[in-house]
Amino acid sequence: MLINAVVMFLRELLPLLLLLSMLLLWQRAHWRGLLAIFTASALGGILLLTSQFSRISDWLDGQGLELLYAALYLLTALLLALAIYLSQRQRLPMWLAALASSSLCVIHGANLVLYLWFYQRTPAESQSLWLGAAMGVGIGLSVAVLLYYLTLECQRYWRWSLPLVLALLGARQISMAVAILIQTDWLTPGAVLWDSQQWISEQSEYGYFLNALMGYEATPGVSLLLAMLGSVLGLLWLGRRLEVQNVQND
Repeated sequence: MLINAVVMFLRELLPLLLLLSMLLLWQRAHWRGLLAIFTASALGGILLLTSQFSRISDWLDGQGLELLYAALYLLTALLLALAIYLSQRQRLPMWLAALASSSLCVIHGANLVLYLWFYQRTPAESQSLWLGAAMGVGIGLSVAVLLYYLTLECQRYWRWSLPLVLALLGARQISMAVAILIQTDWLTPGAVLWDSQQWISEQSEYGYFLNALMGYEATPGVSLLLAMLGSVLGLLWLGRRLEVQNVQND
């Protein structure tokens, strides 16, 4: 139970924490506003979704929840792209960035709500669960903080550091949406291009990190690879004028 809880929380929280850390780095001048908007919209979205789980699951022949998650992944990528495109505006990018992160939080937050409160457990299992949750959160936060300071330092020497990481994170959301659409037979996967499982397993620490950062899959199909490449190149083009904002009072 302990290991399962650590893995579950790390898998669900790491993608959100990485995205949020990069958005906070970008919007350093407005970080308080970003966190306030993110918290309010994410909590509202999670409460709304979890209260309608059973109804949504019955939509579209039982595929409602999966397709809603795919739509939220696409919405996250779209809001992030708009925020980057409008990066020269004053506060609008901050609002869009906050909503992008809250859209992603609704997915992973709803999954954690299901995991924590919708299953019966013994007192011993509950203790292991909360200990594993604390460990998973701690590991995820540590990785996000490391990425924050690494990108901040790299940004001093190479201005494309932050746009590149944001492009990878945006492409990750597209790849997750495409993967869901393939699983639900709304898209055809195409031929498998390679199998890198023997070098980087999807269940390893590196696999979790790469999946959270860029949607890593050991056996990608043509559709997934094209979506990833198109997303990265498009977001890099949009982010050609993006810069880290100087810290100032909101």
